[in-house]
Amino acid sequence: MIADLKPYPEYKESGLPWLGQVPRHWSQRRTKFLFRERVSGLCFV
Repeated sequence: MIADLKPYPEYKESGLPWLGQVPRHWSQRRTKFLFRERVSGLCFV
């Protein structure tokens, strides 16, 4: 299964030293924006 995977055609620097390069079509978002949508609907009693 993994043998069928091909590398992405283009990469860009992520701007994060620990991450390195990412595929060019990936976008970056801060984690708090990703979790805000999921947590906003929760109700704690």
